[in-house]
Amino acid sequence: MAAKAETPAVGGSSGPGESSDPTSPMLETVARLFPGAEVSRSRGPSDGGFELAFFPSARWPNAVVPVGCPRAAARSVRRFSVADGPRPTLARLASAGALRVGIGAVRDRVVVRGGDDSVLDHLARVFGERVTVSIAIGTARANRKPVLQVFDDAGRTLGFAKVGVDATSRHHVGLEARNLALLEGRVPGGMSVPAVVDASTWADHLVLVMTAFSTRPQQPNARRVVPDRLMGEFSRAFGSERRELVGTPFWADLSLASTRLPPGDVARRVGSARAAVEERYGRLPVRTGAWHGDWTPWNMAWAGGTLQVWDFERFDRAGLVGLDALHYVVNERTQRLGPSARVVLDAVQDAGGGADGDAPTEVLAACYLASVAVRYLEGAAGDRTSGAHRRAELVTEALEEILDRPAPGGSRAT
Repeated sequence: MAAKAETPAVGGSSGPGESSDPTSPMLETVARLFPGAEVSRSRGPSDGGFELAFFPSARWPNAVVPVGCPRAAARSVRRFSVADGPRPTLARLASAGALRVGIGAVRDRVVVRGGDDSVLDHLARVFGERVTVSIAIGTARANRKPVLQVFDDAGRTLGFAKVGVDATSRHHVGLEARNLALLEGRVPGGMSVPAVVDASTWADHLVLVMTAFSTRPQQPNARRVVPDRLMGEFSRAFGSERRELVGTPFWADLSLASTRLPPGDVARRVGSARAAVEERYGRLPVRTGAWHGDWTPWNMAWAGGTLQVWDFERFDRAGLVGLDALHYVVNERTQRLGPSARVVLDAVQDAGGGADGDAPTEVLAACYLASVAVRYLEGAAGDRTSGAHRRAELVTEALEEILDRPAPGGSRAT
């Protein structure tokens, strides 16, 4: 028998301890996407309304999937990247099969009743037909946002939509819309990126709708193979030249951003390290080029001989050739081995041979670590307890260790 949650996701008084409910962020997100609706939790089938099931469970609500369309629910989890090893791949396939035949038995649900113009209505106008969606929100961070997989009535994927629901996420969604437009027709052969279907405002939210890739299970250990040739071709596709580091747009942007960080000990250390990098390496030549900005195993998948790459919020034409390879290896290693300054240092050293840039490995590594330290501090927005702030501390420690080594000629950075 269905039972409503104690309170709606929004619009009611918060009871003691409610913030510790793992479903609260998802319920609040659903309420935003269905303004004016009654949004409640249910244990089992309800007496009407649009129903979404928590996946994999209400204790671990990574996503909600549509109860009324088992095929769509199954396809919501049948998505693969090279980050998935054999075990995660088998788990996804098993979950997809279970949802396809047994989603009606899933008891932990969200029920949406009534409301005004919803995100479903907006997406139906974009595609010109009725749609349903699954919704994921990712981990808690400044740039957290709903990502929707959009399906037709038969459960076929029509596309993906990112919804910018606050100033930070609207900014990043807007950047990705602009970046995907810039990328159209300019990526190297053997690489595929999403295309923009629509970018428009709905209910004061920015909604970016993109084409979807049909991904398939990947080869075991594919995550450890860095696609450095494609990374180099991609980086050079937007113009590339050899210049002194201090004369590059990359360094100008990084230097300006480092002066705008929220105050704190790590920000001070990052500022000092940036100055030391400039003093030590500023007159050395580097190769300018674009970079994806977040090219990781979970943002790509192979489809035959074509590499599908997505998530271009951080794409920047003012980069350096070789940064994507460093970012890829650092993230693959820290996810697999755990985050530590030693893991990061080993990763940037090992990635150097495949970075495909003109600068020495040490120079590119220092530039990369300074750049992501600034990024993480921007994302932390002054919250010293956040994961972004901890990552900033980690990469800053790695950068300081590089700078503490003797430079060519025997001196250390001061």
